[in-house]
Amino acid sequence: MKFLFVLPVSAFALSLVACDPSSGESSGGTLSEVAAAAAAHCAPPGDTSSALSLALLQQLPGVHLDATELSLCAQAMNAGNCKSVHCVLAISEWGTLPTGAACTSDVQCLSSSCTHAEGATCGTCKADSTCATPWTGGQVCNNGSCITRPKAAAVGGICVDAPCDDGLTCVKGRCVASPKVGESCDGNSTRACVPGAQCTASKCVALPGEGAACFSNDECSPTLVCGSSGSCRKAVTVPLGAPCDFGDVCTGGICDSDPASSTGAGKCRVADKVGMPCTGQTCDAGSICSDVSNTCVTLASLVCR
Repeated sequence: MKFLFVLPVSAFALSLVACDPSSGESSGGTLSEVAAAAAAHCAPPGDTSSALSLALLQQLPGVHLDATELSLCAQAMNAGNCKSVHCVLAISEWGTLPTGAACTSDVQCLSSSCTHAEGATCGTCKADSTCATPWTGGQVCNNGSCITRPKAAAVGGICVDAPCDDGLTCVKGRCVASPKVGESCDGNSTRACVPGAQCTASKCVALPGEGAACFSNDECSPTLVCGSSGSCRKAVTVPLGAPCDFGDVCTGGICDSDPASSTGAGKCRVADKVGMPCTGQTCDAGSICSDVSNTCVTLASLVCR
């Protein structure tokens, strides 16, 4: 199937399939709290992709949310940790819709599989027969066996079927403290270093701050952009027609970046309206670019029933 929208990568790091047909959507409604924390601490001001994805998730039926994990995710981002494991656990890869239900995305289905006809926006939840044991409350299907739905493991905990808590990394199947700045690290680990650091040349280094050299936005602290001069800087407000980098805020429009530019350098222009052709994040506020029609659509139009 084609993805109709882009969801936060950290929210879908677990390769699990639901085994609990009775589980429902958690109460709490803290996606807005997560969106606010992400906007404030984990994205340049002009990056609206996370907020759009979360707004769409809130509208899709069957998405399984864990209110406790959502709150912990927001707390982590407010503290500067933009890759918290609690954000992974907050928005499950598996949903609650049964086989045959109309769906837009895999995350709505109990089987974690929404099948689409070529070019279709709406699909159908596919059956899952990988788990032979009876489905019971609070379980997920992992490699053909039903296990208790994972929670973050503490120091010394087993991390074969569960992720380690923030500040920890999985080594030989057990959670241990993540290496600090200056210590050696394994760059293949998703949490190779403590929050606020990254693994570079097998050593943990602090995320680059303002003025540090960079080639792309990913090499700067989350709220900074990589300027066309090749250094990390704060996003700025730019008028229509003026040059901009991805993450800059355009007055009355969007930054239409150049895909060929590693820094996303482009020009501020009026955003595309619903029904107009689009690429990436070029749609007006409240709408999103569908990769099925390649036009701007309302979030409500992506809710299949």
